[in-house]
Amino acid sequence: MAPDHMSDRSTSRVEPVDPARAAALGRVPARIAFLGFGLIGGSIAAALRVAGSRATLTAWTPDGRGPAEGVRLGLLAAAAASIAEAVDGAELVILAGPPLAITTALAEGASELRAAVAEDATVTDVASTKARIAELAESSDLHFVGGHPMAGREVSGVAGATPELF
Repeated sequence: MAPDHMSDRSTSRVEPVDPARAAALGRVPARIAFLGFGLIGGSIAAALRVAGSRATLTAWTPDGRGPAEGVRLGLLAAAAASIAEAVDGAELVILAGPPLAITTALAEGASELRAAVAEDATVTDVASTKARIAELAESSDLHFVGGHPMAGREVSGVAGATPELF
């Protein structure tokens, strides 16, 4: 079930499928893990769902609140109890916490992440600062591609997530 602000589109109207969008959706990995799940991670998950992605989405945070809310909203298949559980077999891992939380997760959990993630998985982030994150990812032998959402809102947390950010 999508949050109320995501379900106000009319479902009685059938729109033609955009071939470019259908092709892009076909390239979305089957299993995506979020380490951190607030406004940006939640908005990415919401955009995937609105686009029709059937990918299995899981998330982990230290306190578990964001992922639990993501499951309740129908954005996630599961709220993982550990980093390893979240990324197990994931083809794409999105580091979606604040920069300091991401560096801590990489510094303390990189071996757990590397051991559980699919061998050819891509790891990316949505942090605004990059140097330390990229350095830690490289030293952990992760297939890392730095990102930046260039998006945001005046609210925080997964409850403020909206697919319109992406």
